[in-house]
This record gives sequence, structure tokens and C-alpha cells, in this order.
Amino acid sequence: MSLKDKILRILRKEAILYDETEGSFVLFNDDFERVAKKIEEMVERSIKKKRGIMNKKIFIIHPVRNLSLEWKKGLEKYVEELERQGYIVHFPIRDTNQNDRTGLNICRENLRAIKEADEVHIAWDGKSQGCLFDLGMAFALNKPIKTITGYFPNPTLHKSFASMVHALEAEIWKY
Repeated sequence: MSLKDKILRILRKEAILYDETEGSFVLFNDDFERVAKKIEEMVERSIKKKRGIMNKKIFIIHPVRNLSLEWKKGLEKYVEELERQGYIVHFPIRDTNQNDRTGLNICRENLRAIKEADEVHIAWDGKSQGCLFDLGMAFALNKPIKTITGYFPNPTLHKSFASMVHALEAEIWKY
């Protein structure tokens, strides 16, 4: 069924008359906002399906301890945008239980989430050991890795994690 046919079905169901000769609508229902929301949701689902991002999972690697308020807010906006686009995002500061005396359960929980992810996006401050650990797991699992612009060091002139991740990203995402 075409998108137009789906929209017309909703409109008919909601007591809206469509005049095909005039191409206009007459609303017999006073709850226009609800009808518009239904159509908007259906169109968004259709676009997501067409783009192939329906139910695609992304794991975000990022520092948790010593995370500045600025980075936290920026990463939250990044995650919100991905979720608005239809991605399912695992954001460790929000989705991984951080109450762990040794960190072992955090690592296991992140490993499970990385295994389930279709992609891994990374924000790294150049210091976090947890980010490097998660990056190693993602690398070993052969997950596509993307750096988050503005939240990852530039490549260096010598061997480094930053240079390696940028090289890996370029190799994975070349078109």
C-alpha cells in the first residue's frame, strides 16, 4: 500500500472527506491535532523504513567518570537526535548500571550491548580508560566505529589510539 493510500485510509477513518477532483479535505472531526500526529508518525515510520534505520542499534562509547557537564549535555543532544531519527541507542551513563564496586559488571553489560549494536559511536577525551576498553571490545567484535565530531581527538603524526580510530573509521565508512 502506498503512502498516499495509507494517509487516505487514516483520513477516512477519522471522518475526513477528501475530494479527489479538488484535491482538498473537509474535516468532520474537531480533533485535528490528534489526526495530524497520527499522519506525522506514519510518515516518519515510512521514512525510517526507507532509510533502513528502523530498529538499528547504536552503542555510544564515552567517558562516564569525570564527564564534564558540557560534554554530558552535548552527548545527550547527540543521543536525542539519533533516537529522534529512529535509532535505538545504548548510552552507558543512562543505560548501563554504574553502581559496580570493581567495574566488572559494567564491562560485561557494555560487552552485551556492544554485541547487540549495529554500530559503535565514540566520544573520547584522550584520557578515559573505560573508553579504550570498550573500543577494544568493539574492535574485536568487528563493529563499525564512528567518531562523534567535536568529541574525539584529532589524529596525531605518530601511532596513537586517535590516529588508529580515525584510520579505522575512514576504512569502514569509505564510499
